[in-house]
Amino acid sequence: MERALVIVNPAAGRGRAGAAAETVRSRLERAGWTVDRVETREPVDEERLARTREGFDVLLPVGGDGTLHEVINAATRGGARCPDLVPVPAGSGNSLALDVGVRTPSDAAERILSGRERALDAMRVVLDGERTVISVNVVGWGAAARISARADRFRWARGARYDVASATEIFKPRIAPANARVDGVEDPRQLLGMALITQHSGRGMRIAPEAVLDDGEFDVVTLDRGFRPRLLAMLAAVQSGGHTRSSLVRFRRATALDLELLDGAGLVIDGESVPARTARLEILPRFATLRA
Repeated sequence: MERALVIVNPAAGRGRAGAAAETVRSRLERAGWTVDRVETREPVDEERLARTREGFDVLLPVGGDGTLHEVINAATRGGARCPDLVPVPAGSGNSLALDVGVRTPSDAAERILSGRERALDAMRVVLDGERTVISVNVVGWGAAARISARADRFRWARGARYDVASATEIFKPRIAPANARVDGVEDPRQLLGMALITQHSGRGMRIAPEAVLDDGEFDVVTLDRGFRPRLLAMLAAVQSGGHTRSSLVRFRRATALDLELLDGAGLVIDGESVPARTARLEILPRFATLRA
């Protein structure tokens, strides 16, 4: 009999996470699974997240990208192997769930029971040469980090907070450059950069339409500064991946990347703002298994 741990961020999705967790738990228990449930009490709940290292076969983070990030980092602390994962979408950003076609909590439960599996790559991110975190979604710098920090203050805008934060960045009196050296090179044209495992980021934005979850590389997407009407047009087009046709957007793949951040904006890692002056990104091929 397999054991699953459902980890709930009760604040996710304006309270929807609790109901989502119950949907998954009840469906798995009807199928004969043993299911434990734990609710986090704060953004990083070390005490309760320690349960992820108790030998469960499958972890089901219920929330958004930030919840998934916290669960993975807690489960692998000290070099432990990551248990199998199934993201249960219940947050404002559900990037990995979107990539694998899990749109509802019921979808998550049925994917587990179907027996489907696939590998998931990750990025190891070493911050300022000291602290290490794991990312399975996105590491962003420049305007990407500034927009994420601003979106945290715009929660009153609910589902539109990333759009509002992005428009605010574009309409600043001066469009600021990324102010970052990437592999030792600073490009004054660059507005923002992102390294992604997933195709999606934020509120369903299809930033890297060609990204593959288990190809042994991460996709690097950069956006150059341009006239405001062009940037606004791309803000609309990014939901479908249409921004790829713009000459302002550049794509490449990498297995490692060195960043030096010059403006104090830090990084956004899996939807969370993280202070840093330098970062080393390295691919971790087949880091975990998705039951989806």
